[in-house]
Amino acid sequence: MGNPPGEGGRPLAFRAQDDRGAAYAAAIERSEAAFAHVRRALGGRARMVNTGAELAAVAAALPPEVSVLLDGVMRIPAGVQPGPDWTPAVVASIAVLAERPETAVRDHRGREHDVLVPAVELSSWLLPPGPETPVPEQGQAFGLYDQMIEALEREAAGSGLRAVSAVLGSIADLLADDGGVAGCLRPSGPAATGVATAVQHLEELAVELAALAEAEDRAGDDG
Repeated sequence: MGNPPGEGGRPLAFRAQDDRGAAYAAAIERSEAAFAHVRRALGGRARMVNTGAELAAVAAALPPEVSVLLDGVMRIPAGVQPGPDWTPAVVASIAVLAERPETAVRDHRGREHDVLVPAVELSSWLLPPGPETPVPEQGQAFGLYDQMIEALEREAAGSGLRAVSAVLGSIADLLADDGGVAGCLRPSGPAATGVATAVQHLEELAVELAALAEAEDRAGDDG
């Protein structure tokens, strides 16, 4: 399996206007043909694969060497709030990886390049009901935990700190809720006292991280 583009620290082979040699050009053509094959297998865009038959149809149309990735974040369409009747769906979309080919790809100056290769990513979405529901082109993480994971992996440091702060605050609220753990503990017992102390620490840590997020945002603006 390849790596996300840029992680290997090696240059990537891209189509260029100048002549970089026959081997380089051939590698670009193979890469573009592989992406075209995967796009055809997906019908030209992301598609739902909610049944075994739908997943099997996509798998049968894919080249056998194509990697399959799993996105651990639940998503919803960008800019909307899900309704109570929304249901989970599995979406297959094209992803981009970079790999070091077994046969080295060098330009005319002898520099060795990684090559872009397609993969298929399976992700979980929460979507309105109905068989004709289109797959959104833009999505966002759903739920505090998934928003935190997305922010830590893909966003600026301030956003990541703010997302962790929100999760810690939510955990503190859950622990303190009389309808949850707190309501099941013997009043003034050691567990109840310990949970109350933990809630206080979580709340303080959430506030501290939120303040650090603000400081990081200000530092970024000043820079």
